[in-house]
Amino acid sequence: MMSPSLAWVVIPVLVGSLTSCAGGDATSANSVWIDTVELSSAAEADSPRDCDYFSADERFFRCASGYEAVSHFTSSDDDPACASFYSFSSSGTRYASFKEAAAGSGCDTTCIWHASTAVDSGRCGHRWGYTTLRADNQACPVLYKTDKGYYTSLEQYEAANPCP
Repeated sequence: MMSPSLAWVVIPVLVGSLTSCAGGDATSANSVWIDTVELSSAAEADSPRDCDYFSADERFFRCASGYEAVSHFTSSDDDPACASFYSFSSSGTRYASFKEAAAGSGCDTTCIWHASTAVDSGRCGHRWGYTTLRADNQACPVLYKTDKGYYTSLEQYEAANPCP
């Protein structure tokens, strides 16, 4: 028997249902759809572009509230009308670079950490992992990003989060 978390859900789409909704044959149903797309495109030309973004890269900074991630957001469909930007969130203030975003929020830009290595392991009888963050500036400590926050050593994490 298949586990519910591994089950596939299949939703059939019937062309016949399109015909009955449009009130005509398949050709007129397609025409209605094409006309709707053309109207949407014409209306969209008069309104600001609505872009879809994804976080393509992250850098980490020390800020007043602790360590924070700044993301580089880029258009998910490579639309040249959708300029990429840097921000703490996709809806936050937009900046031209990682450093400008950090400085604009009062974060220290001496150390700019990037993800180096991701580790999945077992700890306290559960699956556990962390990401090692390194800075190009060798004077900056290595950081460990965990589910409980940022730490400068794994020993520091273990001391703050002992197994029960």
